[in-house]
Amino acid sequence: MSLKSALAAKKNRSTKQKDAALQEIIKEPMKRLNVNIAESKLMQFKAKSATEGKDMSTLIHQWVNRYLEE
Repeated sequence: MSLKSALAAKKNRSTKQKDAALQEIIKEPMKRLNVNIAESKLMQFKAKSATEGKDMSTLIHQWVNRYLEE
């Protein structure tokens, strides 16, 4: 398998998190949320979410939903 085809396959790969995020988007129109965060924390967040194979947007959606349910 060539690198190009491997990358194309990776982009098309479906995950539970990706599917859940897409379902969330389909439900209602989305708005962008901009947040200021220390660069070091952002880098840690990116690294940890990537290491765990989690999408950052999905994590943030989950956190907001939990907060709203309190």
